[in-house]
Amino acid sequence: MMYTYFPEGPGGTTERETQMYTTFGDPELDPWTAVPESLDVTHPDFVLVGEWPFTVTVELNGQPLKDALVCLIKDSEVYESARTGPDGQVTLTPAPATPGTMDLTVTAHNAYPYETTIEVIALSGPYLVYHSLEIDDDSLGASRGNGDGDVDFAETIEMPIGLRNLGDSTAHNVHGTLSTTHPLVSVIDDSAFWGEIPSESTVVCQDVFVFYVSPEIPDQEVISFHLDVQATNGEWSYDDLSVVAHAPILVYESKETDDVGGNDNGKPDPGETCNMTVTLRNDGSEGELQVSAELLCDDPYVTVTAFAASYPDISAGGTGSSLTPYQFEVGEDCPQGHLATMILQISGWGLYSTEDTFEVLIGQKPILLVDDDGGGSYESYFLTALDSVGLAYDVWTYETFGAPTDSLLEQYQAVVWTTGPDYGTIGDPQTLTATDQERLMTYLDDGGSIFLSSQDLLYDNNLNTFITDYLHVAGRNIDENIHSVAGMSDDTISDGMSFNLSYPFYNLSDCIVPGSGATGIFSQTGKASSAFGEGVPTDRLSGAGSSGLLDSCALRYPASGQSTYKVVFFAFPFEAVPQTGSYPDNSYTLMRRIMGWFGVGVPPASFMHGDANGDGIIDLADVLYLINYLYKGGPAPDPLEAGDADCDGMVDLEDVLYLINYLYKGGTPPPC
Repeated sequence: MMYTYFPEGPGGTTERETQMYTTFGDPELDPWTAVPESLDVTHPDFVLVGEWPFTVTVELNGQPLKDALVCLIKDSEVYESARTGPDGQVTLTPAPATPGTMDLTVTAHNAYPYETTIEVIALSGPYLVYHSLEIDDDSLGASRGNGDGDVDFAETIEMPIGLRNLGDSTAHNVHGTLSTTHPLVSVIDDSAFWGEIPSESTVVCQDVFVFYVSPEIPDQEVISFHLDVQATNGEWSYDDLSVVAHAPILVYESKETDDVGGNDNGKPDPGETCNMTVTLRNDGSEGELQVSAELLCDDPYVTVTAFAASYPDISAGGTGSSLTPYQFEVGEDCPQGHLATMILQISGWGLYSTEDTFEVLIGQKPILLVDDDGGGSYESYFLTALDSVGLAYDVWTYETFGAPTDSLLEQYQAVVWTTGPDYGTIGDPQTLTATDQERLMTYLDDGGSIFLSSQDLLYDNNLNTFITDYLHVAGRNIDENIHSVAGMSDDTISDGMSFNLSYPFYNLSDCIVPGSGATGIFSQTGKASSAFGEGVPTDRLSGAGSSGLLDSCALRYPASGQSTYKVVFFAFPFEAVPQTGSYPDNSYTLMRRIMGWFGVGVPPASFMHGDANGDGIIDLADVLYLINYLYKGGPAPDPLEAGDADCDGMVDLEDVLYLINYLYKGGTPPPC
């Protein structure tokens, strides 16, 4: 650093100074190792004659600075030094005997020294300062509390305050008034009397201040008070009086379910009666007594039959389980994987009350989404579509957990598997490995359903058993660069659909020949152009768009009738299907139809566009329902498409206006 700030060339004094004090070392020298910065130091502007604490706070770049050296010097009277702690603070105790000035110096590594002077004052006459306060919540006298010496919610506190006279004469007839602006604190007795306070003496008020803390006070809330003090020979005010309030924070922690008389799997299933023990956790700094909670549920499939339970006392940071179980019944018609929201209304001592919610899964979630896109975020296209279906699902991230096991797959009614932009080579596939294919064949043999979206499965693999006998693909053309597709007339999934595809990654989509028992459900409507190679990896250009003789690019099996399993296979990415668009040309409707064909969720024809409230009639009630949903936080139409009156793929103000025009101005009914 000396060379940086004093460059004078070889042989000069800078070089000699550096060699002497850096090379040989000097225990008093702290060499800079970076460009020094200024310290932010806060401290009192003056001290009084006598021994008093003197707190210094040091920060660098807005952060507390540890190990800064703080030193106070006043002639031969004061020499105090110490280093700051992790909080950037240190408290010295200088005891100057005479008025004057005291030097304060703060130094730290890679920082400019901070230097200033502190006034030392000898007071004339009385000078009262706040000294201390006590918290009395022992339920004797005016106080009402648990006697722990803390300010707790719903307590009445007696608070004696001590004042110290730093002056050189007695303060006479001392009295004071306490106030606060905190909305959850009420001062009941705001006056106190100290009487005489001699010089260099501390006196606690003869009577006490009294205040009440609301049960609604948040945990760790700081309550600030203002104290005005008058004496015959002086007056003072203090704003630095504060206490911290303590309160419990009771929240839902966990549950344990016993399906009484059910299949004894420890999970609620349709048609079962379940006992449920709930555990609460106290996140607050104060324990709670006399805890109880009522269980409510407004779900149409769940009826709570035993709703009240008591809990043990729950200490701060502790937990407590209901002493008797709650009980609820699940309707026979409850769909698998349904999530029911439970509401806990919690109460306790001191008028404490709060509310928390948790969800209970009814049966097994019907869908498993296997996110096998190589660590990308393309699964979001599937998640948003599945959310629109309104069914519960689990997500299995291949990059994190590896291949899903047989025992995992068999739990689900349907598996949705995406490989995103991944591709490898024959013998080293990056889409579905040999293990993946074996497990999916086992899953399908056991009666499962799979929706597989993979534009490069057929590039990675020859026409093996999985592809020909389970996906029912009899042939393929690789890298057909499909830009648009159309559904097949009267097909249960794709009827009436057509899409312009928008790829979030390179377009390497394939065309396929549906095998025996399968039927094509989408075919390409636009052929590859000369611009195919734009953005496509160079190792894929040689075979791109090589044939163009086939048009099918997606299939389902079986084409008709019954089968052990069901398959929907897309040789173009589902991610390329537009998420919004006029009905039925959007990914949400497509996902609903696929899941409906699998027998999962609501079939496509089970709702009517414009019937937002689902009562089977399009009327003013549907207009009001949509307004409540769109602008007042009301429930969404179920399914969401029921609110899409103008069939543009979105539920918005245009649908409200469309219904009004239809109902009252002779407009056309919903067109889909």
